[in-house]
Amino acid sequence: MKKKLKIKQILALLTIFILVSIIITGILTLRLVGNKVNRETRQRTYYMAKLLASEIDLFQTQVSQSLRSLLSAYLEKKMSLKSTANLLPFFESIYILNREGLVEDLFPYEKERLGIDFSGRPFFREVIRNGTLPYSEAFIELDLSTGSDALVSPLTGNPTFPVAMMSKGKMIVGFFDLSYLADTFSAIINLGMGELIVTDSSGTAVVHSDPSVVQERRNLKNLLPIEKGLDRSEGTYIYSLQGKEMIGSVALALKPSWVVLLQQTKEKAFELQRAVGLTLFFGILSIAAIVFSLGYGSAHRLGRSLDGLARMVEVLKAGKPNSLTPIKTFSREIEDLSNDFSEMAYAVQLREEKLQEKETYLRTIFDSVQTGVLIIDAETHIIREANPVAVKMIGLEKEQIVGSLCQRFVCPAEKNKCPVTDLGQCVDNSERILLRASGDRISIIKTVVPIELGGRRHLLESFMDITKLKEAEEALKKSEEKYRDIFENVSDFWYLHDLKGFFVETNMAFKEDYGFGREEIRHMNIKDLLPERYQDKFDDYLKEVMEKERAQGLMLVVTKDGRERTVEYKNSLVRDGNGKIIGVRGSARDITDLIQTQMALKKA
Repeated sequence: MKKKLKIKQILALLTIFILVSIIITGILTLRLVGNKVNRETRQRTYYMAKLLASEIDLFQTQVSQSLRSLLSAYLEKKMSLKSTANLLPFFESIYILNREGLVEDLFPYEKERLGIDFSGRPFFREVIRNGTLPYSEAFIELDLSTGSDALVSPLTGNPTFPVAMMSKGKMIVGFFDLSYLADTFSAIINLGMGELIVTDSSGTAVVHSDPSVVQERRNLKNLLPIEKGLDRSEGTYIYSLQGKEMIGSVALALKPSWVVLLQQTKEKAFELQRAVGLTLFFGILSIAAIVFSLGYGSAHRLGRSLDGLARMVEVLKAGKPNSLTPIKTFSREIEDLSNDFSEMAYAVQLREEKLQEKETYLRTIFDSVQTGVLIIDAETHIIREANPVAVKMIGLEKEQIVGSLCQRFVCPAEKNKCPVTDLGQCVDNSERILLRASGDRISIIKTVVPIELGGRRHLLESFMDITKLKEAEEALKKSEEKYRDIFENVSDFWYLHDLKGFFVETNMAFKEDYGFGREEIRHMNIKDLLPERYQDKFDDYLKEVMEKERAQGLMLVVTKDGRERTVEYKNSLVRDGNGKIIGVRGSARDITDLIQTQMALKKA
């Protein structure tokens, strides 16, 4: 009964130890997963801010180039100011000035504004002083000390930003309508990534979800991320705004030096982190409950088994072997079973036949276990017993196994370097190697438990063949490598691009045939591959694939070294599990050589 209590106590302590280990592991996992989701949220927000800054740079470059083209057409008298200005809706008004700063022409045309003197405006002085712009295509930063009138339209008084350049003694000034910029990025503001704020180099709002902030020319330089951006620092910051914790990512638009901030409440930003945390938390609770139930059930079954054994010992000591009732047990406590039967043998002495029956009963249990089991002398490392499963896995007759050193089969370690007895290691469900008689090495999961038999220390080793599991893992790895190799080396171009035309993934054939590196392709738009004369047709392609959910045809593309190639493409929309459109996938084949061959045949 004392042994039964001792084992129950050990099981209880073991259960508590496992529960504590699960809880500690769960806490560490929650922390690690939380930190990972935190990092990914910060990176995703920062990446979006950088993308918006790049879009602003691109947009501003296009605006400056449009104004330069307008001035060139005007000077060459190819088109009137009115006819060309109508094509540039982002300018609220456009003025043609002479070298003295006097208005010579304007759009919208108002006769009374002819002759107005702009020579005192900062942008005029900046262009005259430098002869040309300080940099090729840029917005000119104004001296805010001149007053807010320098940042409003002379026509309507609305918030604007002047873009100016000079050629052949004439200066063109376009007052860019900031509300147009806000409208352009309104879709981005509503993406669910947070609130978009853009300020100029002084911290004055240029784009804001609240139009009144831009209308009133509010300065936001006291907002922490804006302050960081004005110091030319990019990154993601956590700060407080109106009593709420916020997370904001700052990126810089280079032309001009504008600050782009994408911010949202910390609560909303880390919704995913909380959801993952709750899922893990309840998962850990469930595992703990299962462990507790298993531990309690094991203790209960073992207690019943030990009660039965104790009753058998008492019956044998009383000399009533005919009253013995066989018990059914699922316990593998060979040590206690052997000790109990030793006590029975000592008590009954001459009742050898009954003891033999019990030994046969134990042998049945030992031989029926569906895992390999060896009993090894802890001092000599000689195998004392092996069950049929162990014999079959080793591949020798039992007589050839028993009496051999364990290093020959289950523990290929050097002499005096046994992991358990010499090095003090714990082997519990550990992956090890079993050496078969044929010389093959198979992977096993092994557990070693120290026991005592006949007054000597032994090791009870149980192990299970996991060769098929390892083979399955290797087959899966090879399958993944195989299909990745097919994707990367197929002769056709395979690709996936987003809804704006930016590549998400392409195969190696595309990168090698057209001369672009992996990093170049990752940031490239399909439109960039088209000859400049066809780039304005790209939006028609995007419209077609969105309306028809697929598109196919021929496309002329330019390689990195300037060669023009004709490809035949077939593309279709990609949706996620909820049916939401997430991109376009397709394949293309270079048919340039085929077309040239056909043309040569026709000429022949």
